[in-house]
Amino acid sequence: PRDNVIIIIVESLSMEYCGMGNGGNRYTPFLDSLAERALFFPRHFANGRRSAEGLVSILAGLTSLMDPWFTESPYCDHPLLGLGRALSPGGYTSSFLHGAPNGTFRFDVFAGIAGMQNYFGLKEYPNPADNDGSWGIFDEPYLQYLIGVVSKQKQPFAAVAFTLSSHNPYIIP
Repeated sequence: PRDNVIIIIVESLSMEYCGMGNGGNRYTPFLDSLAERALFFPRHFANGRRSAEGLVSILAGLTSLMDPWFTESPYCDHPLLGLGRALSPGGYTSSFLHGAPNGTFRFDVFAGIAGMQNYFGLKEYPNPADNDGSWGIFDEPYLQYLIGVVSKQKQPFAAVAFTLSSHNPYIIP
């Protein structure tokens, strides 16, 4: 059997705030506990100045070498070998989840270009009361929604969740 894969991209989280991989601060006890039971990569390198640039690197391995960034460039409409397309021959169902309004940073378009089969944004989220009033859905309810979404998907699955609660201006729920 193939393993299911969930990648959580935490907006604006530097490794200096995590206990995992650096043996120091432990501001992220839940993520640290996940890292102890999961495949964890201890080397982290920034590959962009903005979140949108990081997503392109994670989903497609493209570096941030152009201005405007890839999702805002004319090249964004061309298919490429991204995570979803790479996993599809292995029978994976792939999904990208982001609690911001659909169309934000063209994440929905780029997820499709990277071969992700499903996109779940603010429009698909069932409870508007969980909106932070600025960026979108608070992380805790959105990550619970992620679990509901993937539990209904054909296995094996690969899901990428891009959080937003830690993006400034942020509200502590």
